Order: sequence, then C-alpha cells, then structure tokens
Amino acid sequence: MSEKPKMRFEQNIMEVLVNAQKKADRLKIGGISDILVFKELIYMQSTHLSDFIMYVGLSRKKLKNVIENEVDKWKRNEKDSKRQAVIRDCNHKIIKREDVDFVLDENLIIAMNKTPEFTSVYGLIDETALILAILEDPSEYVVGFFKDIKIDIDVVIKYYEGILFENDNYGDDEEVEGEEEFTQKESNNKEKKSEDGFVVPENLSGFLKVMRAETSKTSPILGREEETERLTTVLLKAKKSNAILVGKPGVGKTAIVEDLAWRIKNGKCAEELKGKTILELSVNDIIAGTVYRGMAEERFKQISDFLSKTEDVILFIDEIHNAVGAGSISNEGTQDLANSLKPILAREGISIIGATTTEEYKRIFKKDGAFKRRFEAIPIREPRSNEVYDMVKEQVRNLSKKHGVSITKSVVEYIIKVSGCFNFETGNPDRTLDLVDKSMATAKLKGEKVVTREIVLKNFDANFKMYAKMSEEYKLSTAYHEAGHYIVARYGKHFPLRSMAVSIVPAEGYLGITVYDDEPILLRGDYMFHIESIARSLGGRVAEKMYTGEYSSGARTDLEYATDEARKMIVEYGLSGKFGMRNSDNDFYDEKSKKLDEEIDRIIEEAYKVAEDILKEHQEALKAISNELLKKGILMKENLERICKRVEGKTAQITKTETILVE
Repeated sequence: MSEKPKMRFEQNIMEVLVNAQKKADRLKIGGISDILVFKELIYMQSTHLSDFIMYVGLSRKKLKNVIENEVDKWKRNEKDSKRQAVIRDCNHKIIKREDVDFVLDENLIIAMNKTPEFTSVYGLIDETALILAILEDPSEYVVGFFKDIKIDIDVVIKYYEGILFENDNYGDDEEVEGEEEFTQKESNNKEKKSEDGFVVPENLSGFLKVMRAETSKTSPILGREEETERLTTVLLKAKKSNAILVGKPGVGKTAIVEDLAWRIKNGKCAEELKGKTILELSVNDIIAGTVYRGMAEERFKQISDFLSKTEDVILFIDEIHNAVGAGSISNEGTQDLANSLKPILAREGISIIGATTTEEYKRIFKKDGAFKRRFEAIPIREPRSNEVYDMVKEQVRNLSKKHGVSITKSVVEYIIKVSGCFNFETGNPDRTLDLVDKSMATAKLKGEKVVTREIVLKNFDANFKMYAKMSEEYKLSTAYHEAGHYIVARYGKHFPLRSMAVSIVPAEGYLGITVYDDEPILLRGDYMFHIESIARSLGGRVAEKMYTGEYSSGARTDLEYATDEARKMIVEYGLSGKFGMRNSDNDFYDEKSKKLDEEIDRIIEEAYKVAEDILKEHQEALKAISNELLKKGILMKENLERICKRVEGKTAQITKTETILVE
C-alpha cells in the first residue's frame, strides 16, 4: 500500500504560522490561536482574505482596531494564571513541519485535522483549506471579529468555497489565464429553465434563481395578509414601484415575498401582477469566489444587462444592505451592486423588493441616500404572542408529518413563550418554528411520539446545568435584575409593556432576559414615553443596586442602551428644550458637546428616579418574583401575573384594614 504524502504548508501559510508563533512567544503564551492566523493573513499582502476585505469596502483603520481588540481579548484570557498550566498541558500540541515547531491551541489543532477535506492539492495546506477548516468551528474571537465588522461568516465561507471550486476546476498544472479570459468563461450564455419555463442564463444561475411557489388552495404563509397587500400596493405604483421590508431577524420578511409568489402562481393577485416572475438574487453568492479585482463588478454588469432586457420580473434581494458597497474597493471608485441597479430601479416593467433588518437599514442606507429614496420602506413588526400560533400552525403540521411526531396546541403556545428565553436574537415566528423543529427531532431521537414540555426543555439541558453551577449570590443578583426590568415595564404609566417570560437561566450572550410581548417602537411618543422607556432599561440596574448594593455587567449594558436612547431624544427626536428640533451629531462640538453630555446625564438621572419610584412602590412584587425565579429559573407570563395579583391583593387588604382602624 502506498504511503500517504506528508502534509506540507504553502509558503504563505508557512510565513503566517511563523509570524503567529513569534507573536505568541513574545507574549509568553506559546500556543497559536485562529485569531492570530486571521490577523497575520489580513496584514499580509496578496492573500485572499486581504482581497476580500478590500472587496467589501472596509477601512483599514477600523479593521486594525477590531482585529487588535479581539487579539487583546484572546491574550487576556490566555494569560489567566489560574488556567495557564491546564491550557499548556491539555489544549496545546506541538506539530513539526519543515523543521519548524508550532504550538497550536485546541481550536487550531482541530482545524488542522480538517484541512484535507478542503485541499485542492492533496497534502498541501493552503490559505483556502486552513480558513475553511477554521470557519467550521471558529473561536469566540473570530466570531467576534466578523460580528464587529458586520460581515456574516457564511459570506466568507462562500467566498473561499468559490476559490476552492475554481482551483479544482483549473487544477494544479493548468495556469489561470487571468481576469479577462476568466470573465469570458464565466459569461457563457447557456440557459437554465425553471419549472415555469422562465429562462435564467447559466452564468447567472449561481446567484439568481426563480422563487418557487406551490399550487394549492391556501397559502402556506398565514397571518401576513396585511403586509402582503401593502407590498402589492407599492408594486402597482406607476413610479418608484420598489419596496424594502424592514424588521428584526426572524419576523418573516422573506415569507411575505413567498406569500406574494404563491398568490401570483395561484392567480390570487392583482391583475397587473399576473404572469410576473419573482427572481431571488443572492448578494453573498455574487461575491463568493471573486478572486480577481473587477470580477464582482463584471457580475453586477451581467445582472444589470439581463434585467434591462427582461420583462415582467420582480427582483427580490434578501439582506439588501449588502448591496451597498458590495464588491467595491475602498477609495478606488469602483462600482458596487447598488449603483449597478439604479438604472433598473428607474425603468418600468421591473420592480425590486429588498429585505433588511431595522439596524442595518439605519446604518447602511445612510451611505447611499439616492439608493434609499428609490424604495418605499414597509415595516414588518414581530407578531404578538397570541398571533403566532395562527401564523405557524400550517408549518407545524408539515413538520409533524415530516418527523412523524405530534404536538398539541398548548405545547406550541408554551414554545412561543419559552423560545425567547434562549433565542433572543431572532424574532417570531422563526424562533418558534425552529424550537418546534428541534423538539420534534428530540422526541423522535428518544422514541417518543408526542412532544411534551419536558422534551422542549431537554433542548436546553446545557443551559440548566450552567444555571445549577451558578452561586446563590449570582442567581439572586440576576433575579433582581430581570425582575426589576419586568416591574418597571408592567407598572409604567406612559410606556406599559407586558412580558411573555422572565428567565435567569444562562443563554448565548446573556445571563438573564425579560421577553416582552410587545415590540417597543421608539419612533413615536412624547417626552415621558421616552423617559419611561429609558427607565425600563435601567430597571435591572436600579433593582440590583437597591437589593444587592452592586452592579453586574448586565447593568453596564443597560446604561449603554439608556445613554443611546437619551442621545436620540435630544438629537433625533428634538425632545429636549435645551436644543433645537433639527440636530445631527456633527452639530455637537466643543462647548455644545459638553452641554449635550450634561443633558444626557440629566435625562438618565430623571429616568433612574422614575424606575426607582416604581420599584419602591412595588417592592413586595419585586421580592416575590425574584424569590420565585431563584426556585424555577424561568417564569411564564401567567406565573408573573399571578404573583403580582397576589401581592396587589395583600396590599389592598392591608390598606383597607388601616383605613378602618383610622375611622
């Protein structure tokens, strides 16, 4: 049997590892982490990663700050004297390559073992193989890096997969002809037909496809009729018939477009929309594999040319914020996708629907006002808890058939409430469907035919184990913190909010959480409405201080949110008498900036006092909820209301007795 070739490093990767090892040695840490590999690749010239950074238009200054920040976090954790001996013994391994010793941490060891899955030349570890292996299970520092620069890790994976695919196609012995000839190969005009007969050129089929819809009596998407009708109204306009759906992740923005596709397919749409085809465009897939400068721009041009010659098309772009700056190279004036689409936006016969989150809409579209003006924004709110079941019941039924496991309405309603305690980043109905799917898979794995509440909570065994290991003091602090948020929200007079659940069981990214049934909308309301909104965010901080005498890291986060909202009250909403109605951050400088800070402090102090007054007035309810949280970890809406009603009843009885004694 022939001996397998020894794994060897490509010259670039060899250099990266040598530099990373030197850095680790200087820090007296020893082991190389994946975040050090990323840092070296970004700083090195002519790497795929540095090219990718240029394509997405990130400034070098911001990039340096973010990567250095994550390296510093890694350095602080690795230098923890209590862990260092254990780390060196258990999580590091010395590997020898080409007469050089490298000490790798656990994450990098695992990644190295996976690299053969991604090598285009067997036995050679190159940049593509190493990065794809790392991104299968990246460290918290790599995750934090991409989160801070606002790039989805999946986009990076697709980019490298595209490079790997091209390397496989051309092979080691075949020289890549260069950008011009590559573009010619990519631009062949073979066509692919959808099931409805619509033709998509093959050179566009990697990132452009027909949105499928089934023929049926009822739409699989329920509960979004109002939003679909509003979208239809925009599409029927004579001018600027382009819409952008704006809402938090998971609220069903894509589902609304799927509902529209179903209506067109089944003839249940306006006459003007009949016969139209909805095409999905993936911005991430356009960027993927664009190894040479100019390739992304060429793809944009191909899309624009195709759409300019195509009638009766509606183009859907999910995560449309990625179109602004996509493929551009900083300071070189290159064309991005947004600019390529502007001529299409102006012509009749084609409409564009975009979807993005509220945060990205505010952040990204500020960069390109002309692009933003061509769209009408349609806000998509998260449904209230009592609306979710009717929206998901058809999809739950389909999941039940697929898994061969049944579930009752009451358990689905329980999932609607509890899902927010462990998946705060995603909204309903998506987070409910995700937990229903997981719970059915869990039941099937255990040989059960019915999903119960106990099976639902089995998905979070690891979280409850973490909770069990928390000290009583830490649990108490977290319980008062979350109960404080709940009490201020419940008893507020100008901004009352009802909660679905309160949890002090650790979840990803937070120790405790209060899940509200109503999504706060802070683009309306008077002065006291916003003061109470800030008071609600400070409620946890105030409660902690009142009953434990200390602040936790969660209290710090609350203060950051409060500061941001106070600034908005002044700058965006014009609700401070000390400043005019029209302000921007650029207006505040020198002396005026000091006055702005003073006004922010005053607003926060006022909101703090509001929260303090509410918590003092309802301190018995605060104590009762905190004590119950210590016992159970999670309290549902019904439990919370029951506790408050019981305390209110006792208070009423005491007041009545005191009144009689006085008389």
